Amino acid sequence: MCSLRALWLIHSNGNILFSRRFPTVERRYRLLAGDDYRSVPDDSTFFDLFRQEVIDVMDAEAKSNKRVVERDDDTQEVDEEADVVTAPQTELFTEQPQTATWPHGPVVGLDNNSVWPVTFIFDRVYFVAVPFVEPPCSPSTSLVQIPSITASFVFLQDIFQFLVSSVDNLEAFQFTEFQTYLNSACPFGTPIDTDVSNIRMIHRTGFPANESIQKKRPAWKPYLFRGKQRMEIVIQEDIRCVQCGPDNPLHTKAHIVGSILCRPDLLGVPDVTVPVTHSLGPLNSFVVHTCARIQSPDAISMDTTRISFSPPLGMFILGRYQIDDLPVVPIEGEFEAKEVSGNQLALSLQLKLNDVIHGTHFEFCQVTIPFNNRPPVISMNITASVGTVTFGNGRNSIIWKLGQRFNSRRIESLEGEVIFPNDESITSGTNSFVQLDFRVPQFSLGGVSVDGKAVTIYPSTKADITVRNELITSSYVIWNRFRS
Repeated sequence: MCSLRALWLIHSNGNILFSRRFPTVERRYRLLAGDDYRSVPDDSTFFDLFRQEVIDVMDAEAKSNKRVVERDDDTQEVDEEADVVTAPQTELFTEQPQTATWPHGPVVGLDNNSVWPVTFIFDRVYFVAVPFVEPPCSPSTSLVQIPSITASFVFLQDIFQFLVSSVDNLEAFQFTEFQTYLNSACPFGTPIDTDVSNIRMIHRTGFPANESIQKKRPAWKPYLFRGKQRMEIVIQEDIRCVQCGPDNPLHTKAHIVGSILCRPDLLGVPDVTVPVTHSLGPLNSFVVHTCARIQSPDAISMDTTRISFSPPLGMFILGRYQIDDLPVVPIEGEFEAKEVSGNQLALSLQLKLNDVIHGTHFEFCQVTIPFNNRPPVISMNITASVGTVTFGNGRNSIIWKLGQRFNSRRIESLEGEVIFPNDESITSGTNSFVQLDFRVPQFSLGGVSVDGKAVTIYPSTKADITVRNELITSSYVIWNRFRS
């Protein structure tokens, strides 16, 4: 039994064909190693080290180990029956292979053993792994005492057997099937059943009745789905915004916290790939569910990020992301609250819909004007340009329900006065803002989308795939321009 911290397929010409990290294993290693922990380098750094300390050394060694025979008609004698070339002792150069560069075989430590052990096999392509080795093992430890290194070689051999028919053309190879194999054979970085025929049978038919074929089922799918196949993807964006009025240097700050929800009702144990397009640029703090991985971490900075996963049962959060410093906000507002007398407050609120959301249908939209830590409002005289105005529960707030449609060409307003039973200050702290709450279906402010037709399922199967977006608010605040 072994676990892997990382895995690569590296072409000798200088390309990384495939890479995969296993965060669960890396976290366990970090806890055990303590102060001696050294992380696995990023792909670019690792390849530079591997090329300099392994590929270049192997190339140089291969050239020096070639058998050289100098042919000279005056000094050579050829035994035609034995087909052997003989020459004078001083002219014959035959060199047996030099002592292996790595005495223990293809187990190396890179960058002065800061990355150790690194195991690899080579057959037109380098199959490279960093196995998990429990501290305090070190390069000086006898390999007989580290069975995980031997086990990592077995796993690399199984990977080679899976890709053997495509190894000559891996640069053009589509790794979807290999990703599926890897998810089932080595979930969370620990191989459980690497037999190619077993894995393919499970993908076609689900878990076999004979448990001797598969001893351990994935923890995220203890039983199989039965019914009509379908998959629902919901991109939910939660906008969090603070507006302080045009005369405030901060004025408006807004960001989005997005969640990609997925409900995959699919038969068997398929592998699903979802392309997430983000048209406004890179996503910040993009993380995925433990059952998923980003096919290429560098793709986060591009327009499309491909997420592959072996789905669990029911609805789950496939990924989360954040978009900072939004250039526009859906609703711009200005709020003024002034004390007319000791117990009377004049209110003025103006809202304007941004053109970016023009023509969009709101599921709901309402404004709450709170009066926290105050006695209930005695009376109000308020007029709104659209919708209805009512008291909130306990008469400690005013609710303005604007309805489901806005006209972006006009400013909606609320004007009026409220009266309290005493003359305490009412325009400071938590009494000095308004809160907007709304939900906009089928709309993405962050430019994140999924094309349902581009979602792939392996093994190929028919399933109804629906994708929808929605914009919601959890904290959308407009502060009083005249707050204390």
